[in-house]
Amino acid sequence: MNKSNTAFEATEVISSDASIATSHQKSWKDYLVLAKHGIVTSNLITTFAGFYLAVVYTGVGLGSQLSTMIFALVGAALVMAGGCTLNNYIDRDIDHIMERTKERPSVTGRFSANQVLVLGLVQAAAGLAFLSLTTASAVVIG
Repeated sequence: MNKSNTAFEATEVISSDASIATSHQKSWKDYLVLAKHGIVTSNLITTFAGFYLAVVYTGVGLGSQLSTMIFALVGAALVMAGGCTLNNYIDRDIDHIMERTKERPSVTGRFSANQVLVLGLVQAAAGLAFLSLTTASAVVIG
């Protein structure tokens, strides 16, 4: 692949018209692909394991911390999803080149670059809001 062709293709993707994004029907699958649900799910397993170990080793019952656990898991999931969505925004100029990423909704036009950016920021902010319902350090660490 010629680097000059890559630069021209990247410029075309970045400056693509936002009307393309409105011409395609969005589905829940598109949102899950943007948020990279596999990454989020696998990281939630370790988040739950850490929470469970903290509850066991502090002697506090899991039932008494149920709301904190739910807020922590939902908040962590949304922060991770926001980070993954923002990664789609950042990589939008090169994703069309790679075979593995060329079918992402941010590349195919189902979402405009601005929609991906706003969605990622909203997911991350909502995640921090949920984490704020647990502890202040959870919000800072994210």
